Amino acid sequence: MIGCSSAPKETQVSTPPSTAVATTTTPAASKSLLVQTGVPEYPGATQSGSAVSPESGGLTHFYAIFSTPDSADKVVAFYKDQLKFPSSSRGGVTQLVGRTKEGADAQLFVTPQQGETQISIKAIIYSKKS
Repeated sequence: MIGCSSAPKETQVSTPPSTAVATTTTPAASKSLLVQTGVPEYPGATQSGSAVSPESGGLTHFYAIFSTPDSADKVVAFYKDQLKFPSSSRGGVTQLVGRTKEGADAQLFVTPQQGETQISIKAIIYSKKS
């Protein structure tokens, strides 16, 4: 399972025409990155994985997966209230997309699963220019 080990692991991800490296993050590092994105952590959610790609061209890509026993409707309502992102639903999955107050581009997928709701967060953090 991603994020369970204390030692970062590298995963090769083929992205034509080059190869990017994503590194799993510790829970503490993940929380720090989540704060940088401006996407709030859902109250009481459990993190099941996260990864970050090293900064390249002023961009850092961050990915995290959380789960909660709360309903998908409750999770979507929380994020719509907190982020003010528009949402769309298809096949039971709700997607919220927008730019946070901190300036990160974020995409959230809220998916009901057997007795729980999965929250997948993808964000691009832009380097601060001096």
